[in-house]
Amino acid sequence: MMELDFGGSTKGLGSAPPIEAVLSWTKPPWKPRVSGRMAFWLGPLAGGIVAFVNLRRLGARRKANLTLLSTVATLTLVLVILIYVIPYYLLFLGKFIGLGIEVAGFKIFPSIQSKDFETWQVNHPGASTANGWKAIGWGILGLLSFLPLIVLVAMLGV
Repeated sequence: MMELDFGGSTKGLGSAPPIEAVLSWTKPPWKPRVSGRMAFWLGPLAGGIVAFVNLRRLGARRKANLTLLSTVATLTLVLVILIYVIPYYLLFLGKFIGLGIEVAGFKIFPSIQSKDFETWQVNHPGASTANGWKAIGWGILGLLSFLPLIVLVAMLGV
């Protein structure tokens, strides 16, 4: 018969590993280029979220958190510039800025993950990567999350 101690665990049974440890070992990462393609086609926040998830799968939790935080901060700064700084008669510049951000995401997000991915490949010889198409859900989440960010920046009137 098992006894419960005051910590809520059971004596005689080992504790379960945290969910992050389970997920990082059960799901292989995507190739780094997947996040770049998501950034180009679905927007920079989509690329940042896919890079975040992929870095977590690679075991680089701190780098994943910094990547997502810097993506949101950079996008917020760009939105403030586009909404409040650029005058109305120069709005055509916004198209070029947007295209530049898409291309930058296409290049930057894969480069952030490349060393961690190479380390993962060395530590897991013969292991295959996850199908990049399965990242589309995270990409769509990033695309849908970009709209509330735009509305938030526009409503705050920084």
